[in-house]
Amino acid sequence: MANFDTRYTLIGRALNLNDQDAWNELHSTYEKFIYFLLRKLSVPENDLDDLAQQALCYLVKNLEKYDQSKGKFRNWLSQIVRTSVLMYHRKNKSNSTKLAGYTISLESEDSSHSDLDVLIHAQWESYISKLALERVRNNFRGVAVEAFEMALNGEPKTAIIEKTGLSEGSVHTLRRRVKRSLMLEIKSIISDLEPS
Repeated sequence: MANFDTRYTLIGRALNLNDQDAWNELHSTYEKFIYFLLRKLSVPENDLDDLAQQALCYLVKNLEKYDQSKGKFRNWLSQIVRTSVLMYHRKNKSNSTKLAGYTISLESEDSSHSDLDVLIHAQWESYISKLALERVRNNFRGVAVEAFEMALNGEPKTAIIEKTGLSEGSVHTLRRRVKRSLMLEIKSIISDLEPS
């Protein structure tokens, strides 16, 4: 799990143009989320790289314009991705388009409470959870994470005991430890990626 000695977030560190490590980490972290969003928005596979690059270039050029007081970073980044997709569809002379089942009118670009914003928020939460679970897997050996995931999927305790060969007490203890570790990892990721 990441241990931060300062209150600086990744975004704050990246504002220092001399901190190449922060820029590399910012790029690799958010590039994954941008691709994740673009795929959820049904962008054709052959256009993903161009749109992701467009969004990342805007991010790099305009990071200093991000204002925490106006909202969360993920919302700002999501707006960048949304704008990239809208510009892509404009370029293809489309007046409106279906994106993952949501209709976005290009004449009405107010995204304050749109279905797309709800989709983006849900995808961000999913992305953070998956990233945290990947990190947690590295902290546990054996069937601890497997038992936790079985419980998340609604499997009864008796089935988990049977499949893992663990005692009831061990299942309960491991699930609690994995859950605690997962929650700490999610908080750590959010504090690093999304200033409050």
